Amino acid sequence: MLSAALIVCAVLSAKSSKAIGKAVAILDLSFIPPIIGNVIIIGSHVETISKVGYYLYFIGMDVVIYALLHFTVEYCSGSGKEHRIPRIFFLLLALDTVQIILNIPFGHAFDVEATDVQGKIYYRLLPHFGQTIHRVMGYSIFAAVILIFIVVIRKMPRIYRERYTVILLSMIVVVLWQAFYIFSRTPVDRSMIGFGCFGLLAFYFAICYRPLRLLDRMLSNIAAGLGEALFAFDPNRKCIWANEPAEKLLDIKNDELDSVPEKLRSKFGVLDFSKTRQSYNVTLGSGDDASYFYLEKRPVYDNSGKDSGSFLVVRNNTEEQRRMKRELYNSTHDSLTGLYTKQHLYECIRQKLDTSGDTPYLAVFVDVKNFKIVNDIFSSEFGDLALQQIADRIRPEMTERCVYGRLAGDTFGVFVPADEFDSEQIERELTGFTVTDGTVEHHILIHLGVYEVTDKDTDDDVRSQTIIKNIIKLTDDLGIASLTEGVETQQQFISLAKMGCQLFQGYYFAKPMPVDEFEKFAFK
Repeated sequence: MLSAALIVCAVLSAKSSKAIGKAVAILDLSFIPPIIGNVIIIGSHVETISKVGYYLYFIGMDVVIYALLHFTVEYCSGSGKEHRIPRIFFLLLALDTVQIILNIPFGHAFDVEATDVQGKIYYRLLPHFGQTIHRVMGYSIFAAVILIFIVVIRKMPRIYRERYTVILLSMIVVVLWQAFYIFSRTPVDRSMIGFGCFGLLAFYFAICYRPLRLLDRMLSNIAAGLGEALFAFDPNRKCIWANEPAEKLLDIKNDELDSVPEKLRSKFGVLDFSKTRQSYNVTLGSGDDASYFYLEKRPVYDNSGKDSGSFLVVRNNTEEQRRMKRELYNSTHDSLTGLYTKQHLYECIRQKLDTSGDTPYLAVFVDVKNFKIVNDIFSSEFGDLALQQIADRIRPEMTERCVYGRLAGDTFGVFVPADEFDSEQIERELTGFTVTDGTVEHHILIHLGVYEVTDKDTDDDVRSQTIIKNIIKLTDDLGIASLTEGVETQQQFISLAKMGCQLFQGYYFAKPMPVDEFEKFAFK
């Protein structure tokens, strides 16, 4: 039954995704030959068969020692690097195996003698010089393994010592058990039961064990963010725990934690596990499909200040970043037409002037005439549709060298390189511009004011005055009375009047009021 249990553990270990799984599988399988040899020795009453059992037992123990070395190196060194057993140990074990086999012709290692045990014949071991060599070498390597575990336990924080201490104590018990058999000359050796139990313990602590006390300490520090992806690492930077969001993030299962560091590097690329504390903002993808993550790695220390590992928080900020981008977009774009707002348009024009070199530009003022009538006759919804269709007419005509936006209710502004402005084509387009909602069509009259930018270094106030002067002059040349909206101060009123403006509207004169109050105000 013990051999069957070891085989099951070996199969489960081999199938495990943990890096140490292979080493555990080899260790558990290595115990089977000496166990079978021991069973043959105990159950046989024939000398030759008993000797076969001893050969299988001693050679099997050499395999056990080698597998134990392999397991110890993997178990005590952590993950992330490839560790190799010094070749000298392999050579010594190979030579010992050879000298045990050479006992067949030379008889230098051991012999057997018949003895009576509870009324039955049992062939007891008679050790010779070769057997002494076998024991000295085996126990020396075993002592080295125990010493490795002791050193590791002393360096480890207390919360990690359990998984190493239990293995160490089980090895010591097995050694003492076998030593008792050797020195007491007990006829029947049952120490292989201890070796088998050790194999089961190795499987449990290497494959199944989870340091819950460590997790309690670490998770208490991050309990507030359980909706985020959380990873816990031991001092060797080996992942020992991940919550459900973390498993979904990397598309892993709970038994695939060994792959976490590599998957994190593959997904985010910036992680440096050699650093104790670090944080990053990472963008995956681009455009509307981009995802935004914030990664923060923090250390965890025990009560004595020793490094107990670390935890990594991965926060998906995609919705927050998209919200911020929407807010930024809304602050710079008109909600109805999707064009730049007046303020942002002015900022873009300033940037164009600063970076365009000697490229001549035109400032074009787009004014929808009689727009109030459109709203009054066809409804404000139709008026909004008209503004949207005007924006849609402007947008495809513009290149990357142009900037354009909505200035106010029914006015738009375009800043365009002079070599891209075709007045005849624009006039043809505007002449036939019609707005439709699918059932109603209406021709929209649009006027343009075009100003050639000749001095890019002119102050903004001077530039604005120049634009207004040219617009007023254009309306005079066309025989159209100009109306200036948004007049709020006396200085604005005086300046506009000097420029030739005849009609004004704005808070400087009065705020919006009912008709009856307006009539009283107008006839004063």
